[in-house]
Amino acid sequence: DPAELLRARQALLAELCQGETLLMRQRQARWFSKDCNLDPGQTRVFVCSDIHVDQHGNMKWCKGLSQTTFKKDVLIVAGDCGDTMNAVRQGLAALKARFRRVFFIPGNHDLWIRPNIEENIYPDSLCKLLATLTVMEEIGVETEPAEVARGLY
Repeated sequence: DPAELLRARQALLAELCQGETLLMRQRQARWFSKDCNLDPGQTRVFVCSDIHVDQHGNMKWCKGLSQTTFKKDVLIVAGDCGDTMNAVRQGLAALKARFRRVFFIPGNHDLWIRPNIEENIYPDSLCKLLATLTVMEEIGVETEPAEVARGLY
């Protein structure tokens, strides 16, 4: 029933906006205070966006970052990692291997449904968002706010 599907989608959107899904609560319980005792003076926070790892050799840039220099640091990727789920997974996994913690906020490119590539996998961007959250969980990339050092959120 199309009306029932719309009601279910609206309910899911409300849960997502309020951070009330079971998976979100589990993530927050596991990661929120993980580093609450670390010295904030020993933690650097970097932010990047629009890295588009599936374009212009940008994946090479990600993989070229030091494997040791950023191990105590935090990276926030503020959207547009890649146009496909595979690109997002590979790009963020490469960054996660280099930083202590990586946070990801999906952007419009990350949630696009690429014709002839993903259209048979994800019926819409909301489904791709939910799949993205699951992939981030699998590779250890965070999508919820957290304390990354004492008093540093």
